[in-house]
Amino acid sequence: MLYKKGKFPIYELDGGLVRSVDDVEKFIERSTSEIVGEGKRKIFIFDEAHRLSGHSQDALLKSFEDDSHCTWIICSTKPSKIIDTLRSRCRQYPLRPFDREDTHRLVKRILKRYKSKLSIDNLVDALVDVNVDSGRLICSAIDEYLSGASAEDAAQVEGTTEVDSKALIRSTGKGDWNAVSKILQN
Repeated sequence: MLYKKGKFPIYELDGGLVRSVDDVEKFIERSTSEIVGEGKRKIFIFDEAHRLSGHSQDALLKSFEDDSHCTWIICSTKPSKIIDTLRSRCRQYPLRPFDREDTHRLVKRILKRYKSKLSIDNLVDALVDVNVDSGRLICSAIDEYLSGASAEDAAQVEGTTEVDSKALIRSTGKGDWNAVSKILQN
């Protein structure tokens, strides 16, 4: 997918949808053949890059090394699945999980942008209670909240689970593995 926003063309490849070497090579060939003006750059974003096969990742190496007018952004929730030779050519910027203050700031900023009178603290409390610490999931919860869901319902975004952590800790401390198993299954 190509976005032309501002001065730079931005190319995005979703590793969740495109995995084969042929698809990656066609993408690179098509996008690198486009000429950019003097002093301009191309930006390539590979989302879910850990889903690309090893051979597909190998196909990227040559482009990484040859195209000095390109900026490559590799996004992955599993950086260990990116081949070593490709990772060695990257700067890594791991994103830390959101803490309560980060969550509060994001919720406040978005609700303010939408001029919402909904309670910021209610949603933040609900998100913290179910351990939602991802910016993407927090934004999904805010969307649900703005659409009329209660704070508690909005916090039940995909990718979260509600675990009775006190019961889990007590059961683990007692060595009651049946109870631990039951809690985790629920």
